[in-house]
Amino acid sequence: MAFPLQRRLIHLLLKYLYKGETIKEISAKHVAEILTIVQRDNPSAQLNLPKGLLVRRVYDDLEAHFPKEMKVQEFYHQLEPGDRIALLDGSELKMRQKSSAVQTSGLTEL
Repeated sequence: MAFPLQRRLIHLLLKYLYKGETIKEISAKHVAEILTIVQRDNPSAQLNLPKGLLVRRVYDDLEAHFPKEMKVQEFYHQLEPGDRIALLDGSELKMRQKSSAVQTSGLTEL
């Protein structure tokens, strides 16, 4: 059972996260859902609130934030065997030429 102080605290935190906007879309139902994920035995849960606010429980932590929009960037690279390119996220692609030989190791004939 939630205490009035808990409900008030959640409402104040939501008001802070929405930067003082009138949050007509946030109702007592949303506050109750947040309290429910906090009080459940399940160590993880997630709520999607109006205007994209994400509330997530991860074990004993409760996170609330507006996810950053990732701008999709298209790219084109012409690769030759042996070429490498570094992607924006730090990963790397390497072009290899596939062998034309067929591997038969481990196969049995019927």
